[in-house]
Amino acid sequence: MKVVETGKIQEADVFLHDKQGARIPVHVVVYPVKNTEGKVIGAVERFNINLGTSLTLESIKNLEKEAFLDPLTAIPNRRYLEKKLREAFKRYRYDGKKFGVLFIDLDNFKGINDKFGHLCGDKLLKAVSQTILMNIKPIDTVGRYGGDELVVILQDVTKSKLKKTQRNFGDL
Repeated sequence: MKVVETGKIQEADVFLHDKQGARIPVHVVVYPVKNTEGKVIGAVERFNINLGTSLTLESIKNLEKEAFLDPLTAIPNRRYLEKKLREAFKRYRYDGKKFGVLFIDLDNFKGINDKFGHLCGDKLLKAVSQTILMNIKPIDTVGRYGGDELVVILQDVTKSKLKKTQRNFGDL
């Protein structure tokens, strides 16, 4: 420990992990402990949550959420989908990992909005989005591309599995 070697107070901003594994920004101050002759015999550490960093990280998370989530359906938006597609293409070029893309357009959606109102249409979009989300693998992505259009990016998928999945979604 530097404090024991130098006898001087040391400070650092670090991250500690809580019981759930989340990173917590902490400011650490280490004080030397000296005996009556002035020789350093140990050290005491003081930890304070670094609120400035903590608030900044929270703000960044909120901005990412706003930038990448569709506010109506609470699934990723077009911007996030495009980012995930670029990543999938890079992985494919790098190590040959195959992926598939399903483009889903809800038939007669405009008619539902016209006949039953936009609140009903919004509920339908949310229900379909959540149904798809609950039925894909954790490594897959579903997002709202626009209006009544959804895109599903399936990772590590074969052509036959993709065709089977396409048939299953074909009736939406």
